[in-house]
Amino acid sequence: MIEFQVKSKKATLGKNKGQTIYFAQRLAHPRKSLSDIERSIAFATTLTRADVRACIVALTDIVEGYLQDGFAVDLGELGMLSLMISSRQLLKEEDVSAQTLRAPRVRYFPKSKIRQAARAASLSVDNPKAKGCEDTQDAQGTLSARWWRCGDLVLLLVL
Repeated sequence: MIEFQVKSKKATLGKNKGQTIYFAQRLAHPRKSLSDIERSIAFATTLTRADVRACIVALTDIVEGYLQDGFAVDLGELGMLSLMISSRQLLKEEDVSAQTLRAPRVRYFPKSKIRQAARAASLSVDNPKAKGCEDTQDAQGTLSARWWRCGDLVLLLVL
């Protein structure tokens, strides 16, 4: 579950300038390390962790070379990596040169399985003041659960 908390700040731009605005901010950004991924792949396959590491190093080297040569790299179900290079817009044609190009950036385009996994992530915002939020208390009067309704979606958090 990806958890968020409510934060506030004073708006500095737009129609709400000078007013306090509220937004959800993610509580933590837990990560899986490369070692964790290596162990998971080694456990799920007949490869050793050293084999997996060697494949990842080789893949990194190959992708790096293809990107430097200007190729987009399709990584199957993971998605595609591509170099994006934009240019400043100038008034005179003769002013356009390699110096007017902006720094290249790598852009990631996930395939549908990865996009679906992102949409399927469960989300929770800790905000007891939210509309549609109700608390459930047990027989002793202590808070035992909290639920939120957003359209047809109901999120139940058992405490």
